[in-house]
Amino acid sequence: MHIFSTIKHTNKARFKRHSGRYNRLARMIINSLAIIFIFATLSCTDPEVAKKEHFNSGLAHLEKNEMSAAIIEFKNAIQIDPTYADAYFQLGKAYIKGEKAEAAITAFEKAVELKPAFEEESAILLARAYAMKGEFDTALDKLDAVLKEEADNALLHDTLGAIYLGKQDTVKSRVHLEKALEFDPMLVSAHINIDWYRLLYLLVELVLEQAKPLLPVPLHL
Repeated sequence: MHIFSTIKHTNKARFKRHSGRYNRLARMIINSLAIIFIFATLSCTDPEVAKKEHFNSGLAHLEKNEMSAAIIEFKNAIQIDPTYADAYFQLGKAYIKGEKAEAAITAFEKAVELKPAFEEESAILLARAYAMKGEFDTALDKLDAVLKEEADNALLHDTLGAIYLGKQDTVKSRVHLEKALEFDPMLVSAHINIDWYRLLYLLVELVLEQAKPLLPVPLHL
């Protein structure tokens, strides 16, 4: 009987020790989870973190050519921080790709207003936006300073070639498009634009050929 009583007391003591350990372990786990939850909540509500999450999400959508989603995310970032120049700049890019010229111009101009360092980088993009609207002279004005500073910029010459193509100035268009391909033979947009140039040139030649019998003097091209 004494032996069983001793075993009983020993088991109780062991149970208490183990129970205490389990309780401490449980409290530690609960406290850890509480801390994680607090940090997660703070991260979700911290405006700086939230705006960067929207911005990075916008960049990811932009990379995948998901323009509508990108625009929403950049707008969300701007809603949190109306002075977020980088978000305005990327929003302008999304609008350009989405062929929304007027909105792109507004976004780029706001980006430059908030962060003047964007002025040079946004010049070509602004020129493209104005060209999309058919305002070719304004587009050319935007590129004057860039042309002086970056005469070997393939994208600049590609943009100039496209603008002159829009103005139906085939001579200047060809000069700039050939320069674009000289500086960057792999520039896809330059290849597309030069194909448009060749098509336009052929159409002009065809029209002039058809018009020759109606003209009093021969044409010299």
